[in-house]
Amino acid sequence: MRLTYSDMVLLTDPYLAEKHTLPSYTGRSPNPMVALPFPSREVIAGIDSVVISHLHSDHFDPAAAQQLPSDLTIFCQPWDDAALIEKRFRNVNPIEANLTWQGIKITNHYQ
Repeated sequence: MRLTYSDMVLLTDPYLAEKHTLPSYTGRSPNPMVALPFPSREVIAGIDSVVISHLHSDHFDPAAAQQLPSDLTIFCQPWDDAALIEKRFRNVNPIEANLTWQGIKITNHYQ
């Protein structure tokens, strides 16, 4: 999902794999079960940040890890920052409670 707020574009939980390129979660059909409505490069184009709720593969898949720029601003759970840094990302921002970025307040209610 792409969100535009205060002239900033945020992408949430990027799942960018092509249709049927990942294993099934239920044993029925490979994932994702449907194609993106447009190419992943268009999903990524012009984004300012990514918000990742957690690192399950249906919220941040290998295709996203490969395709997102390594210097992109990423917001994540505090326990996920090290894994994202290991995946080559350099601007990882764990959200402990709340954080304000570019005038946008992001709150973590999982704490």
